Amino acid sequence: MRNVFAFLFGCLASLNALPGNAGVLIPVPPIPGSYFTLAFDINDDNIVAGFFVDASSGKAHAFYESLDGNYTVFDDSSGLAMPQTINNDGIISGQTVVTDQGLCDVIPFERGLDGTIVHIKKGKKPFTGVAAGLNNKGEFVGYYCDKNGGVSSYYGKLGKYKAPLTVAGLPLATVATGINNTGIVAGYFSNTPGQSSGFLLHNGITTVVTYPGANATALTDINDHGLAAGTATDAQSQTRAFVFDTKNQTFQDLDVFGGVQTSGMNNEGLLIVNMPSSLQSFVFCMRSKKKCPSTGTEVSTNHALPAPAPSAAVLRSGLLPRFLEH
Repeated sequence: MRNVFAFLFGCLASLNALPGNAGVLIPVPPIPGSYFTLAFDINDDNIVAGFFVDASSGKAHAFYESLDGNYTVFDDSSGLAMPQTINNDGIISGQTVVTDQGLCDVIPFERGLDGTIVHIKKGKKPFTGVAAGLNNKGEFVGYYCDKNGGVSSYYGKLGKYKAPLTVAGLPLATVATGINNTGIVAGYFSNTPGQSSGFLLHNGITTVVTYPGANATALTDINDHGLAAGTATDAQSQTRAFVFDTKNQTFQDLDVFGGVQTSGMNNEGLLIVNMPSSLQSFVFCMRSKKKCPSTGTEVSTNHALPAPAPSAAVLRSGLLPRFLEH
């Protein structure tokens, strides 16, 4: 069925995987005094954005910081701000959690250069959902719970909802996660729980991207060079990070470690990888060490990462699963 879908509505990405890629691994500097610090995007100035949980209060806060640990903390008075994306101007978008009910109740936000947080509206009406991907033109994409019980996606610009975003075939769930400066959108869609395919959307044409042998494929961002970050999940729920080259239609495995999920990616090829099992975030640089941030360490395939146990207090709070939804 997947091949028929691709034949009718787009081009199915070729299932060519290249050998695993060594590179340079840069830990995201933890915010001092935090249980954990998670980042979800990185811009071309190597500024990451995400959130952390304070060890003394147990409360979560949003942040952005450089890879040398120079950080700024901010909050949304309406609830817990969870940044998902940051562009080169430093504008940040994401979701504000106001209840514990999940995606259907979060509020998409955009934080401007002056620090003002604007809640995204649809016309003059309040809007719920996530602002997930932002480019340097102020254009963004996101997703929300629709009236049919599924998940739909949308385009926005400069803090406002602009138009619905649809992929071919009208799947039950469409999750747009990234948009580059040429307007190519990356994301994933699903008609069956636990199964998904990645997609690229440009000028109304849908391209289906499926990692070889995976039960689920998700594209999580795309840069201006046509490189898309992604996560593949197998039948045993093991995850694998990869980069998909949209020009050559090839996958590049990032198997220097396992059990990770990708997130944002900048134009230098630096991408965010998160380890849900240990609540750690890293920046992975696929270039030679001299072309990567100086705080990184060269790693080869099958590199073992430290895996400290998540804080029991965090696990008891019930926040962890929601934090890692994307």
